[in-house]
Amino acid sequence: MGGRAEVEDRLGTPATLNHLNLVRLALSAAAALVGDDTRHGNASPVTVAENSALMIKATPGAFMFLVGGSGPRLHVALPVAPELNFNDAAIPPGVAYGVPVVKAVASHRHRAYE
Repeated sequence: MGGRAEVEDRLGTPATLNHLNLVRLALSAAAALVGDDTRHGNASPVTVAENSALMIKATPGAFMFLVGGSGPRLHVALPVAPELNFNDAAIPPGVAYGVPVVKAVASHRHRAYE
């Protein structure tokens, strides 16, 4: 058949590499909201959030999941997944988690940039 092709292989999205001090801040805020026993700070690596990876590459940050449910009903659906059925009841705890994080970052009460 005699076909020819040229292929250029480029690595696309960088890995999402959280900044340790912001992970600590996120875990502290989560623990203050739900307690140490219900937050999980040692998740296995997962390939997600290419937009977060690019943002965290440009400025310090930390990617995390806000998960609803518990026990065998615990489920994580990515925001772009067709099976996502957002639970509006997650909004108040999400805000309760996010406000102290934003306040800490805005007031520079942590060492995010080290």
